[in-house]
Amino acid sequence: MEKQQSNISEEITKYLEMWKRYLSRSQIAYEEYKNEPILLNANRIYQSNKALYNYSEMLYYNSDYFSGILDLLYHLDDWFAQYSINLNTTSDLADNFIFNRREGAIAFPSEMINNYLIDIE
Repeated sequence: MEKQQSNISEEITKYLEMWKRYLSRSQIAYEEYKNEPILLNANRIYQSNKALYNYSEMLYYNSDYFSGILDLLYHLDDWFAQYSINLNTTSDLADNFIFNRREGAIAFPSEMINNYLIDIE
């Protein structure tokens, strides 16, 4: 049983490293988007966030410690839905794209993410 615990821990460590990399990529893309909120820059966020979403799910489903990641998953679900609707209504990547979080929807959980990043350093 001890060996299995060790393997799970190594697996989660790998997920976490990739999660941190995609989070960083997403944040870089978001900084570009803030300077020019067009669909092209939103697409860079989308591409980063797809991978971030996958690694967030892996962490969520494989460790009770990461149960707070559910807020990130829900936020990304909302972002993806709005992005997809916008993408389907335009053919010009230079069009503006502004994510408008619906009232009551989960905001980007930056505090939770920062806490995880502090805890795992």
